[in-house]
Amino acid sequence: MEALRIAKRVDERTLAGKQLRYFSKTGDLTDCFRVYFGAAHGEDTHRMVFRELDDGAEVVEVVVLAERDADIPYLLAALRLGRLDDPLRQADARRRIAKARRKRD
Repeated sequence: MEALRIAKRVDERTLAGKQLRYFSKTGDLTDCFRVYFGAAHGEDTHRMVFRELDDGAEVVEVVVLAERDADIPYLLAALRLGRLDDPLRQADARRRIAKARRKRD
């Protein structure tokens, strides 16, 4: 439920995200923004990665909703948006995501 409330606030423009940057491990995510939420024990537990689509309408696309675990939300965003051209970086991202999922289960 909290994720839906956060997404609604982003869509209504009452909550702004922080713009992401280019990193070699995630590729160019400069058109994306992040929002932290789900505080537990004083730390935010989840990340939302989103972008505003420039198609003439005001549309916010949520790319990733994921638990905070190293760079997993950003690696997922990079893979989903096709931002990792290098096959080695793609394989590394998939390996790290799989490892994080195994650890969580």
